[in-house]
Amino acid sequence: MGRCKQWFERMQTEDLRALTPLIWGYINPYGIFRLDMNERLQLEQ
Repeated sequence: MGRCKQWFERMQTEDLRALTPLIWGYINPYGIFRLDMNERLQLEQ
């Protein structure tokens, strides 16, 4: 853990800005939608 703290202290604003997409890239704010292409969607008319 001490090693991580040393690297974190050395980072500048630009370094942290470059890491942000890597940290938040796996989060999907819309959830997961499974789409079955063999079935039609039930839409209201």
